[in-house]
Amino acid sequence: MPKGSGFASLAGVSCLTARSCVAVGDSQGGSGPVTMETWNGAKWTLRTARIPGAGPENPGAVSCLSVTSCVVVGESYSSGRGAPAMLLARWNGKSLAAMKAAAPAGAGDIILNDVSCASASLCVAAGSSTNTAGTHQFGFAELWNGTSWTARAVAMPKGDTDSLLYGVSCRAGGRCIAVGSAGTATAAKAIALSSNGKTLTAQNVPGPGKGKSSDFAAVSCPKADECVAIGDIGPAGKVVTATLLSGRWNGSSWRLAAAQ
Repeated sequence: MPKGSGFASLAGVSCLTARSCVAVGDSQGGSGPVTMETWNGAKWTLRTARIPGAGPENPGAVSCLSVTSCVVVGESYSSGRGAPAMLLARWNGKSLAAMKAAAPAGAGDIILNDVSCASASLCVAAGSSTNTAGTHQFGFAELWNGTSWTARAVAMPKGDTDSLLYGVSCRAGGRCIAVGSAGTATAAKAIALSSNGKTLTAQNVPGPGKGKSSDFAAVSCPKADECVAIGDIGPAGKVVTATLLSGRWNGSSWRLAAAQ
């Protein structure tokens, strides 16, 4: 725990090998420095950092190509509006530096939920935002080409009013899969999108069935043609204990399975 932090938590981790990991979190409930923990196979080493010129930062995820090359994402309250904005920064092993994010058109409150980097020229961050009126949510992705970030909003089917992106996984070779949900305030469907670092393409995910809602909260792709997503499924428009939902991508289609 950082000295004098009072309270600290870790929210995300990225491991290159069993002996090389970087974890990220916050301290003092987000008002303190960002917490960076590195693992060498035997022990954790604590570092703290602040983004120059930034205010309270709440990192939620990290993706590393090495222990000295990581991208950190989350939410920031440094705008002074009292509403969250994107936290997007680069870690060089010693310090954090803000990266220039591309805000999606029509965005209000913005949060980046996850990030995955396949190479120095391919990273995708999964995010969520409200519209400027605060009446609806829409998911978007931040795409990194090695030079700059570009924002791509989730294209929603006709009739859908809300979308969210929660998780993303990229593999070497140039393919990333982002997951979340889309629908209305009372009924949603799990979604998955493919990205080559330039565009977002919707994949066909089976619906949850009549009167039900589903979502994907996280995804991991050990191979380019093999991904596993997890989320939940339950009655639409009702506050109940949801059932665990898993999805498997085989390179051409998604298959869903519910389990207790």
